[in-house]
Amino acid sequence: MIAPFGTCALIVILFSVVIGLVIVINTFRTNLQEQKKELCMLRTLGRQHAELSLRLFFQAVPYFAFACLIGFPLGVIAIRYVLDKLETSSRTYPFVGDFSIYLLTASVVFAYVTLSHVLSMRAMKKWDIVETVKDKE
Repeated sequence: MIAPFGTCALIVILFSVVIGLVIVINTFRTNLQEQKKELCMLRTLGRQHAELSLRLFFQAVPYFAFACLIGFPLGVIAIRYVLDKLETSSRTYPFVGDFSIYLLTASVVFAYVTLSHVLSMRAMKKWDIVETVKDKE
């Protein structure tokens, strides 16, 4: 009797994970496109792709840390509010703030950041540096 609910919950969770990954990848690619000309200029000045990739990855790490520092407390506040509103006299929903859940969430988000970075850097290798650096009037 409970199995269909578990299946539905699993589908919703997987859908959320995929949508989150798509959002992070899209954000990384947008940020990379905004810096395209500057990155191509650095490549023409002799910077290696790996050096730029490492630099861009370490630019993303503070965003990840900030997201965790802000997101976890706001998430706890939001879920406590929702659980409080769902509570009735005959049914309660306890908040489970287990550290392993936070660690799993941070790991998934870091995996998003890493995968998005790798995919974006692969796209950067395909750029036509000469065409990008040219003055377009």
